Amino acid sequence: MGTLCRMPKGALDNKPPHGSPCTRCGACCMATPCPLSQHLFKIQSGPCPALMKEADGTYTCGVVKEVEDDELRHAALLLIGSGLGCDARFNGEWTNTEFHRKCDRWDRDHHEQIKAARQLWGMKDG
Repeated sequence: MGTLCRMPKGALDNKPPHGSPCTRCGACCMATPCPLSQHLFKIQSGPCPALMKEADGTYTCGVVKEVEDDELRHAALLLIGSGLGCDARFNGEWTNTEFHRKCDRWDRDHHEQIKAARQLWGMKDG
């Protein structure tokens, strides 16, 4: 069994299947902080403090939205995996193994950019 987390009622209503395009449902960030959030907010678990609800009911990363420096914004997008697809799985959801392979390839292909982004945000390489 995976990690348990409390989700607001209806939080999973708009969550797409694992590996599908992101719908900005926010469930992933409600469940656990990404490595960038862990670094910035010195937390290891719980919802991300930077998660922001938009007027249309979707969610966005407050770090990405609020940072004014384009280089830092691009680095943050890279570090949060923006554009890759839904990486969250809940309640025994099927694992999309092809999506995992795609993410592994993406990580290998972008290793140097990810390393540079981590350095830009003052994160330990790893």
